[in-house]
This record gives sequence, structure tokens and C-alpha cells, in this order.
Amino acid sequence: MLKFMEEINIMDKKNKGIYFIIIALFLAICVVFFIFLGKEGKNTSKDNADATSDGIDYSAMNGQYDESLGGVLNDGVVYEITDEKKMLMSAKTYYNNDLEKFEIPDEVTYKEKKYKVTEIQKAAFESNQFMTEIKIGKNVTRIGKEAFYSCPSLKTVDMSKGVKSIGASAFAECSSLETVRFAKKLIDIGKEAFCDCTALKSITVPAGVKVMGESVFFGCDGLKECKLENGIEVIGASMFTNCTSLEKIELPDSIQSIGKEAFWSCTSIKEMTVPKSVKTVGDSAFYDSGIEILKIYSKEIAPTDKLLDGADNLEKLYVPELMRSQYEDFYDIVSFEILQLKK
Repeated sequence: MLKFMEEINIMDKKNKGIYFIIIALFLAICVVFFIFLGKEGKNTSKDNADATSDGIDYSAMNGQYDESLGGVLNDGVVYEITDEKKMLMSAKTYYNNDLEKFEIPDEVTYKEKKYKVTEIQKAAFESNQFMTEIKIGKNVTRIGKEAFYSCPSLKTVDMSKGVKSIGASAFAECSSLETVRFAKKLIDIGKEAFCDCTALKSITVPAGVKVMGESVFFGCDGLKECKLENGIEVIGASMFTNCTSLEKIELPDSIQSIGKEAFWSCTSIKEMTVPKSVKTVGDSAFYDSGIEILKIYSKEIAPTDKLLDGADNLEKLYVPELMRSQYEDFYDIVSFEILQLKK
């Protein structure tokens, strides 16, 4: 009996050893399996680098015509043929909702032919939630109305190569927009083109833009500096209304007209010079502004009730020698000094 029990114990020890070996082998197989799975996952990610979260490889669609979208597909953008004879296209809309950085190329290839892209259509990218950057090719001369309206993630716009015309509200309510590069060829900026672009800090408007549309920078309350190059003739009505952070702006000698309410509620501007080239200043142009010192070099601007309407922070008004008595007679009871400009 004792001998039998000893044999059983020996068998139990052998079984335990077998169990341990089986468990060890199982764990080893699991480790190998997970390592293999990890490598496959990396390879899959690499292979699908051009695919988006919806699993579609958009790069494979380039050069194809989509009937439902009515245009040729290229890098997330739909292009419409606008002139078959001249081989011209325009950017119509977008079809890749995950793409953050867009580029409008100089040309798009379709059926082995190269078409020049000359325009971005009305509302082409309106309300795109993910776009952060847009680069526009040298052949694009026109950006349509509301083309990028209310793109909340858009930070950078590079149109420095060839854009001549920007439509009304083209970039309005792009609340993250920080950097805008204009082309030297730019000649037209439409009404409210950059209205409520609250993240915009600095902007330079090229000399080719003769007339600035109404309310172009209305509500850009983060804008601190605006450089208007010599050549600009008209500042539109309400152009800088509610630009409460605007501290520095120089009006070039080419300016002929300042629209009504142009600097309404520009509370951070302390001093402004109106050059002698200016012929008209609209009503309430300086209403509720922070201007303390105003220098008017123009001899064609006569004092009126509306000229300094609401300019309650004004302390010193400088005018030409020949105009001083006229200003003193008109503003006989005021809280500011009327001084003569130095020759």
C-alpha cells in the first residue's frame, strides 16, 4: 500500500511538470501572436497612410470624374471644367472631410490633359470644420463670395501668387485665422471679406487695392496693426468698426476718402493723422474711438457736426493754419484744443 502511494505521488509530480510545460508553451505562443499582430498593425497603418478615418483612399481618386459631385477629383477638392477650349477649371467644393491642409494647384490633370485652375467658386469651402491651412496656386485670380465663410479651424491663408479679387464675406467668421498673405497683384477686396476674424493680429494691404470694400475688417477685435500701402484711395464705410485692439494704422498719402463709421469703436487708437490727399471724411468716422490727438492736414475737410461726432476722447485737434479760425468758430465750445499744424 505504501509503495502504491509513493507511485501516485511520483505520477502527480510528473503531471504537474507537464502542466507547467503546457502553460509555458501557451504563454510563449500568446507573446509571439501579439508581436506579430503589432507588426501587422504598423504595416496596415503605413499601407493606408493616404486613407482617412472612413477607410477611403482619396489619393486613388485623383483625376477621376464624379457625376454626383459634377467635377474632377484631385487631393480632396472637386474641380469643374469652366472652359474646355481654353482648358480652364475652377475649385467647386471639397469631398475629403478629414483633410486639414488644402492646396489649390496651378493645374489639374484630367484625361491626360492639364487644365489651369483660375477660380475658387462661391461657398466652395464654406463651413469646413477641419481645414487649418489653404495654399492657392499662381493661376487662381479670383476667390468667390463666401468661399471660405465660417471655417472655424482655418489659421493660415496663402494667396500670395496671383489672386486679384476676393469676394464678399470670402473669409468672414474664420475665428481662428491668424495669417493672411496677399498677392501684390490684388486689386479688389469685397464687402465684409474678413469680418469677425477675431484671431487676426496684423495685416498688410497691398498698394494695388484702390478701393477697400465696406466692413472689410469689421469686428476683428484682435487686430493690432494694419499697414495700408501707398496707392489705396478709399477706406470703405465701417472698415475697422469694432477693431477694439487696433493700435497702429498709418493712412498713406494716396487716401482720398474715409467712409462713414470707418474707425467706430477703435478704442485702442490714441493718435491719427489724416493726410492732405483726403477730400472727404464720412459721418461719425471716429465715433467712440480712443483717439486723443487728431491731425488733419487736408484743407478740403470743413468742420461739421458729424465730423467729430462721438470722438469724446479727443484732446488735441491739429488743423492747417488757414483752417484754424474756421474750426474755432464752428467748435466754439469744446473740450479739446484746436491747434495749428507746423509747416
